[in-house]
Amino acid sequence: MKPLRVDTKLLQMLDKDKWSTSCEHCKLPRAKWEMQGIAVCSICFLYESKWGKDRSTELDSYLNEVMAQASEKLTASTPRRRMVLGPTGKLVSIDDADFILGILVVTSRRFDVEDAAIKRAE
Repeated sequence: MKPLRVDTKLLQMLDKDKWSTSCEHCKLPRAKWEMQGIAVCSICFLYESKWGKDRSTELDSYLNEVMAQASEKLTASTPRRRMVLGPTGKLVSIDDADFILGILVVTSRRFDVEDAAIKRAE
């Protein structure tokens, strides 16, 4: 599967003291992210932003893969985060959406660093 990437120059985490401010899109006090200076919650970014709408199929596939791995047998040595998808196959918990978006941001930053290293080596 091609990795989902976000532009980490445009999307960044808000300063911690600004967490839970109102999301510009849904107006709920749950934003932890900012996109070009505008507070946004992870659910709105993943499903309502242009990025999310353009990648809805890839995001659905990614979440199905995550859910399949999460349903593997749980043991004390292999704890898994229990996420729930709603009837439409979308994340319903803001904590789960923050978790997924955080993973996407971290992996995107890593890929950006690796891409820059490859360019320098060429």
